[in-house]
Amino acid sequence: MAALVNYSGSSSDEESDEELTRQSGKRRASDGTTQGPLQKFVKKNDTAENGQCKKSSLPLPGAIRGMFGAPDTDSDSRDKGDNPEQHGGRVRSFPHVAGNWASYVFIPVPPDERLKSFVDQILVCLRPLNFERMDNLHISLSRTVSIRHHWIQPLTESLKEQFQKQYSCICDIGPLKMYTNDEKTRTFISLEVNVDDTNLVEYTSAVDSCFKQFNLPAFYQNPSFHISLVWSVGDVMGQIPDKTKSKLHVLAGEFLSTHTDLSVIPVDKVYLKTGNKMFAFHLCNSHD
Repeated sequence: MAALVNYSGSSSDEESDEELTRQSGKRRASDGTTQGPLQKFVKKNDTAENGQCKKSSLPLPGAIRGMFGAPDTDSDSRDKGDNPEQHGGRVRSFPHVAGNWASYVFIPVPPDERLKSFVDQILVCLRPLNFERMDNLHISLSRTVSIRHHWIQPLTESLKEQFQKQYSCICDIGPLKMYTNDEKTRTFISLEVNVDDTNLVEYTSAVDSCFKQFNLPAFYQNPSFHISLVWSVGDVMGQIPDKTKSKLHVLAGEFLSTHTDLSVIPVDKVYLKTGNKMFAFHLCNSHD
């Protein structure tokens, strides 16, 4: 059974996983539920969200309230959830809908003070442009998608079944890359991720097959795996001077050559983050 891990979510579930494109152009997009321990988590969350006892009457539908000049509180809530000012200027790739959970599959990058210092150097180098550090560094294996609460258990079961067939691997951290997301609403400075074989592609194919059961979008056809380090609102590629870009590449090269232990990431688990929950899926340890 997939393990449920405690996770302290941020104010926006979209922050950690944006749909990214290369600097030279956009990347193109390319069973039933089982009862078990996961069921109690679903029920527990249902209670937390919907099980609070309230003495007030059930609210009237927005259309009826509108007939008498009363505000549509549901619409107000959705508008607030989509307000970029509440998310550091970020624009959602899909609208906030009550009851839907922003979700994505990823490989976490272990936290390290040396990596944190490297990101600090990048932020200084990018001044006076306003870039922010990414929280919870990771390698994305899926797009960020919106799922219904009752999909969580069958989706985790499907992912668990798929990743039991996948093998662990070691990722090599490569040169620095710059990206924008599909909507050109954010710019990212990242480190490219390379593998000797096709493991990461096989991981994304496994995720795609699970997402397809719920009519969720697949990952990119020709993905460029990477670790996003910092981000800025909007497409600011043209505002980064060539001299600064060259300095960033030098910084990245020096960092990876100096800290060789940080230039590789062993991968033995893959994670699903959905809302404020996180599930871990173990991979096979060898090709035996």
